[in-house]
Amino acid sequence: MKKLFLICAALMLSCAMGTAQNTKFGKPSQLDWSMVGWSEAPDAEAIVLCKTLNVEYELQSDFKSYDNSTSELSAESVAYGGAGINKFISEDKITMTYSVKMRTKILKDSGAKYANLDIVYYWEEKDRTHSDDISSLSIVVFDNSTGKVKKRKLNSSCWTEERLDANYMVRHIRVADVKAGDIIEYQYDLTSRRATFLYDWQVQEDIPVLYTKCEMNIPAFLTFNMSVPVHPFVKSKVEEASVTLPQEISDLQAPKKVKSNYYTIESRDMLPKALDLQRRQSETPAATVGGEGDFEALK
Repeated sequence: MKKLFLICAALMLSCAMGTAQNTKFGKPSQLDWSMVGWSEAPDAEAIVLCKTLNVEYELQSDFKSYDNSTSELSAESVAYGGAGINKFISEDKITMTYSVKMRTKILKDSGAKYANLDIVYYWEEKDRTHSDDISSLSIVVFDNSTGKVKKRKLNSSCWTEERLDANYMVRHIRVADVKAGDIIEYQYDLTSRRATFLYDWQVQEDIPVLYTKCEMNIPAFLTFNMSVPVHPFVKSKVEEASVTLPQEISDLQAPKKVKSNYYTIESRDMLPKALDLQRRQSETPAATVGGEGDFEALK
């Protein structure tokens, strides 16, 4: 028990210093392996060690640049109707990619269910012109029970597709033979052609989340009202940036750029939703960040 306490205490100390989480995927760190529990949530069956999202927009080379002032990142505003967009801009010239990465450790055998993942995506039944694409999906299970790390890569046999309604599908990913001590890494890209729709990002889960970061580089002509959780462990900011348009081979001019708003939302040591609400006496809702969209889309 003393050893467990020391490990947890050391982990929480390093979290506070901002050096605990390994944000490089493909090889769990020694600290990841040493994580056998967390004193803040002693009953947790699993824990999210690291979860990141990067949203990038891609504009076609003939896209016309429209500049707007930098949007405000407001904790009180919520978008109900999607983004505002200049009526002279064609959405057919815009695509966006969500790059998702998540590393989860199973703390108890009963937490094997947290190795599973559901990805909800837009796939219209009749017209697939603006349907989403899932690509670069990688699922890896790391096992260190023998003192030597073994890596098991999963393929498409571990997932199934289900239609939710006329507009949405869900990819159910089920990971078998997972036990306490295993670490699971997910990585995938979701490409969307719906420029005025922004999927929400879950800052908080049913299990603890030691580190999460969401970065979105959104062209300024798209004006989302960002709903950011009011939580002491969540930090957010918005900065002016740009999106570079692709150039033709014969184009010797300087790269064309469109002004953008670069949003960053970051959180450390987030308690499970139920436990957090209990401790804070229901002062605020569970932490979620996003614009108009499906709150469960990118869990």
